This record gives sequence, C-alpha cells and structure tokens, in this order.
Amino acid sequence: DVLRMLGVKYYLVDAEEKLPQGYSWSYYNNINHFKMFKLEEYRPIGFTYSNFKTNLDIEYGEENKVIKHDLKWNDELLVDESLFNLISDIEPSDSINFELIEFYNDNNLYGHIVNDTKQVLFFSIPYNEGWRLTDNDMPLTKYKVQGGFIGVILEPGDHYISLRFAPVGLKQGAITSLAGFVLLLGLLIHDFKKKK
Repeated sequence: DVLRMLGVKYYLVDAEEKLPQGYSWSYYNNINHFKMFKLEEYRPIGFTYSNFKTNLDIEYGEENKVIKHDLKWNDELLVDESLFNLISDIEPSDSINFELIEFYNDNNLYGHIVNDTKQVLFFSIPYNEGWRLTDNDMPLTKYKVQGGFIGVILEPGDHYISLRFAPVGLKQGAITSLAGFVLLLGLLIHDFKKKK
C-alpha cells in the first residue's frame, strides 16, 4: 500500500508469483531476466485525503521508531497536531486525483484538480523548504504530511497548481559567487596596472 501511495506504477520481478497479492497486474515488458508488470490501480503523483490521523495515533519506541500503527496509507493522511487543528472541519469524501499537465526541467510540475469539498491534496514528493507552490498564481502554504511529504489544504474550487523547486540559498549563493568573481576581476586588473 505504501508503494501504491507513492505512485509506483511498474514492478519488476523474476517470477509472476512474487507480485504483491490483492492488486490487478498486467504484463508490460521483459528486461533481461525480469518481467515488468503494470499496477492497474496505481495512484498519481497527487491525490486528496479527507480522513486523518495524528502522531498521537502512532505508538513510538526508542529513538522515535514506530512500533505500531493501523494507518491505511491510501485512505488516511498522517498529520501533526497543528495541521490537524486547521483541517478538523473536513468531512469525509471521495479522493480526487491531481491531473499532471506538464512536467519540465526535472523540478517544475503543473497540474489541475477540481474539488467540491475542502480536502488536503497530497503529493508523493519529499517535503523540502525549496518547493514553492502556487494555486491559480497565488502562493500556497505547504505542510509536512505522511511522515515527510508535501500536503496542501484546498478549499472547494477549480485549482491550477504549480510546483517549482529551487534549493534554499541558491540565490544568495549566486550573488556571493558573482561578488567574488567581480572582486577577483578587480584584483587582476589592479595587479595588471601595477605591473605595467
């Protein structure tokens, strides 16, 4: 179920009986001595949740390792207490898939979703401060959900969502590098004039 939640679409196995049970598979291709199968019920990169559990519902042991949980990965979203307070008014409803329209430059996604009720949109993308999200060109607040992935709260409506990634500190690093280059160039010119 976790792999399905993460959007895994294809499985490689050396024998068909090694495929996880309880899912519909279709043969896709051979790669050397492995057989590739497509999971028919795969999840897209984004979909909505309306059922939630908090960290208090999970039993932890030493070094914060999970001992026990009954989380249904594709039906329940794990959130922290602060986010749960913002979404406690959400009524259970059907999950809606995010339609990926464009994926470009390995770090930019653009897609569409329409929801009739307030829900949380989950992306199977690891949470990182470098991600910037917009909803119809308006900034969108992201939250860490499901133990380390991106989630956003969606009010009912028609949403065109863009995700853009730029490493934290990239702009400051570029400015510092440019300043260093200008300083080096100035020192070389000064040294050249001094020798002349």
